[in-house]
Amino acid sequence: DIVANPLYSWCVPLWRGQEALVAGDLAGCEQAIAETAACGIAAGSTNAPLLATVLGLVLSLVRGDFVQVIERIDSLVTFSGTVVQPNAADTVITRAKRSRGGRARSDHGGI
Repeated sequence: DIVANPLYSWCVPLWRGQEALVAGDLAGCEQAIAETAACGIAAGSTNAPLLATVLGLVLSLVRGDFVQVIERIDSLVTFSGTVVQPNAADTVITRAKRSRGGRARSDHGGI
């Protein structure tokens, strides 16, 4: 659980979060996401918050919370302005419509 270089201390909770997600422990995954982001910020990592957001995106997909999926995709753009392809949100919206029958709503035209 210890990484020799503090810059990479966030990797341990990130992997824990991924393992928790695969095991179906969504609360454990959520806790690990928060820990990943906190460790990364403390270490000055630019990758940790980004990868914590990506894991959170997958967690939201697993939960079926497509409005939060859209919010997380939007937050990815703030990391560099070019992280997400311009049509990525539209792709998620289209898939969400198919799987949820268009019941959820968002500021991206509704899903």
